[in-house]
Amino acid sequence: MAKSIDNNDSYINSRDVINYLEELESDFEDYKADNEEEDGYDECAFDDWDELVALRKLQDECEGYSDWDSGTTLVRYDCFQDYMEGFAHDCYGPIPDWLENYVDWESFASDAKQDYTSVYFDGIEYLFR
Repeated sequence: MAKSIDNNDSYINSRDVINYLEELESDFEDYKADNEEEDGYDECAFDDWDELVALRKLQDECEGYSDWDSGTTLVRYDCFQDYMEGFAHDCYGPIPDWLENYVDWESFASDAKQDYTSVYFDGIEYLFR
């Protein structure tokens, strides 16, 4: 079973979206096959229809801007400063406590946003590049 995707997630990996979307689409195809034989099917009666539509839209919007298939991290907008702080620590190693007090993480994250693209997933803004 693929990892479910939720717009409450701080970080979303595109590979997780792809895998979960494939699972939902397979489930939808099974639903269609089971219900076409009777009186047809109603897409909206499929339990995960809204989720399927939201994930398709997210994927469609992101594919043209990034290396979606290889793995892109989408960062929830309100978590971006923490993400960039972690990014700086990953790139430059531990920053001494005395120096950390002089780093303006809010400005650092704000400046970094110019390199990211914004996308909305089910009403919540995420940033990616």
